Formats: sequence, structure tokens, C-alpha cells
Amino acid sequence: MTKPDGDPRRAGTDRGVDRIFHRAAAPNAKARGGLGRARRRALDATLFFVLVACVARVAVSYASASDESRALTHLYYQAPCVVLAAAMGWGCNLLVWSRMKIEPHPLSVFELRDARVHMTHREVFRATLVAAAATAANLRCVLYTEEGDVDAAANAPALLYVSALVVLLMPARCGAHPHTRRFISSTLARCVSPTRTVTFGDFFVADVLCSMAKSVSDVERATCGLLTGGIVTGDVASNEGTCGGYDWKVPVALALPSTIRFAQCFRQYADSKNASETGEGDANKLWNALKYFSAFPVIFLSALKYHVSRDDWLGTYRPAWIAFAVANTAFSYYWDVTHDWDLSLFTTVDAGPKERLSGLQLAASRSRGRRAIFLRRELLYRKPRRYYFALASNAALRSVWTYKLSSHLRHDSELVFLFTIAEIVRRFQWSLFRVENEYLKLRRENALPK
Repeated sequence: MTKPDGDPRRAGTDRGVDRIFHRAAAPNAKARGGLGRARRRALDATLFFVLVACVARVAVSYASASDESRALTHLYYQAPCVVLAAAMGWGCNLLVWSRMKIEPHPLSVFELRDARVHMTHREVFRATLVAAAATAANLRCVLYTEEGDVDAAANAPALLYVSALVVLLMPARCGAHPHTRRFISSTLARCVSPTRTVTFGDFFVADVLCSMAKSVSDVERATCGLLTGGIVTGDVASNEGTCGGYDWKVPVALALPSTIRFAQCFRQYADSKNASETGEGDANKLWNALKYFSAFPVIFLSALKYHVSRDDWLGTYRPAWIAFAVANTAFSYYWDVTHDWDLSLFTTVDAGPKERLSGLQLAASRSRGRRAIFLRRELLYRKPRRYYFALASNAALRSVWTYKLSSHLRHDSELVFLFTIAEIVRRFQWSLFRVENEYLKLRRENALPK
């Protein structure tokens, strides 16, 4: 007699058959997964080979190019290269956080609905590799100027800049990584909106833009050159004229990221005042605004060099520029360590319920071994030497930060480019500890998403 469908013995038999089929299908699924990984690795290897070939060809062409062509190369391609370096820095941040395997993911501090749908470090590296290969190939077209192909040189930078805008601003449903692109475009829009509450992601992106201030000014000059046809004539490569390095628009562009951050600080102060029961705002927001304001004298005093006499520059404006540059660097470093990272290099730390010790007193006390000198009790990255390296390297890299803000120090394009890349390295080292501090703060407040 046929057993009914609800017979428990029949059900057990069906489950056994399902297990057999599952075991049989598992090797095939694993093989398909392995094949997919092999294809991705092959694609990555191909892209890397194309990038190396393009860079090698560009290096050869650059070595034999005229000074005018080199100036055009730096003007139009420094900003894209810095953006690529920033993408690599962000990918390195994601790699560190993925290796830590903590839940919730550190990206949760950006108030993302689901951090898992955003780009992983592998996807960021792969996208950067594709963009770098395309940029190197595009740069090769500009260097054709020496070989007589002026039209290609004129059209190549415009194609690169327009393509980047299309990829960033295309509808979220189109193209790859829609969630990440939507986050970037919406955050950039909020950065310039004075009516919206400033989130962690908003001021984080604005801080990254502050490190790319030199690139912002390069984009302004490059856009000016593309609109006026300067890339064909080479006029934009000189410092004179509408698109030149001496024009008033250069310091304005340099100051734009700091202006955005300056305005955000006042918005944060107003929001904290409205949220306070006593009606008092967070004074730290005003001090932070002062930090960004301190960059303005550095920028605009530097630009005065080309509009005043040599005696006035050396006797009055240059000493003032040096004083403001030192003040800005010192203030910024103090804020990095004390407020952004919450380390105790310049402040007192809790030694117990009855006493507070300075960092130096803490070092002299053998009974405080539970806390590393100059740090804090909670260390997400565990080993104190990582924090000490960050403190030292941040100080060293901060000392060259004003170089990229100063238009009168632009004569050595290669050195300026290296210092700009060094600032990007510093910024994404800073971001590791800034995100850590925010993560620990939210965890103490039980404000992290479950």
C-alpha cells in the first residue's frame, strides 16, 4: 500500500534524499565559486598589466616632453591622481576593518542602513585599478602633443573629467555599486547645504576635501583651461592670465573646503544648542570652526606674493604667513590628537576615582600599567605602538600640510605632487582613528545599530 504524503517515515526519506543531492551539488557550487574567483583574479591581473604598460609609456613620453607639456600634465592630471590615491586610502581603511571582524561594522558610524551593500575593499581596489588604467591611457593622449596630435591632447582631459562626472552623477539604479555612489553624491550635496543637520559622514567627507584643497584648485584651473581652449594653446600652463596660477580664483578654490567645514561647525553648534536642555551649545564646535578659519590667512597671505612688491613680501607678509602657518599646523595637530582621536598626549587622563594625572605623570607612575602613556583605555587596534606611530607620523606629515595650501610654493610640480599624496596618506591614517573614536563613543552610548 502506498504511504500517505504525511507519513513521517516518507518525510525522513525525502530529507535523506535532499541531503544526498545537496552533497552532490556542493562540489559543483564550490567549483563555480572557484571559477568566478579565478576569472576575477585574471581580470585584475589583466588590468594591472594594462596599467603598468600605460604608466611605462607615459613615463617615457613625459621624460622627453617639453616644459609646457609637463606643466599641462601636472595641471590636468594631478587632481585625478590624488582622487585615485584617496580611493586607495579608503580601500586600505576597509581592509583594516574587514580583518578586525568586529560587529557591527565600523562603517555603521556613517549611519548607513546596511554597510554590507556598500563596496568592499576588494571592490574599491578593483574600481581604482580600472580608473587608474583609464587615466594613464588618457594621459598618454595629452602627451601626443609633442607628436603633433593636438586634437587628441585637447579632447582627452575633457573626456576624462566628463566621464568621472557621469559615473558619479548617473542614476543610482544604473551602473555598478549604486549604494556607494548614492552615498557619495548625496553627502557631497549635503556638504554645501546650510539647512540640513550635519552627520558624521558629512563632515568626514568635508575633512577629506580639506586634504584635497590643492586638487580643488587644480580642477578650477583645469576647467577654466578646458572652457577657454587653453590646453591647445598652452596658455593655461603659465601662471599669467585668466586661468593662471596667479589669478584670484586659485586662493578662493583653495579655501573652499575649509569654508565648507567652517560653516558645518556653526551648523553643528546651532544644532547642539537647540538640542540642549539649558539652551547652551557645544563650545568645542566653535573652537573647531576657529581651526578651519586659521587656514584662511595662510592661503590668502600666500597669494599676496604675486600682487605686492618684493620688499613688502619679505618684510611684512612673509613673516606673517610663516606665523599663521605654524599656528594652523599646531592647532590642527592638537585637534587631531585630543578631539578627533581622543588621545591624552595634551590632556589629563582619569587615573582613578580620586585623582587625575597628566600624561607625563602617568608615565612616571608604575601603578598605571593598564593604560599606555598618552593613549586611552579602549584601543580598538590593540597594540599601542600603532598609536605611537600615528602620533609621530601625523606630526611629521602635518608639518608639510601648508605646502599644498600655498600658491607661492608651486614652482616644483613634482615635489608639490608628492606632498599632496603625503597629505592623502595622512588623512586616511587619521580616518582610521577618527572612525575608531566615533565607534567607541557610540558603543559606550549603546547607539550602534544592532
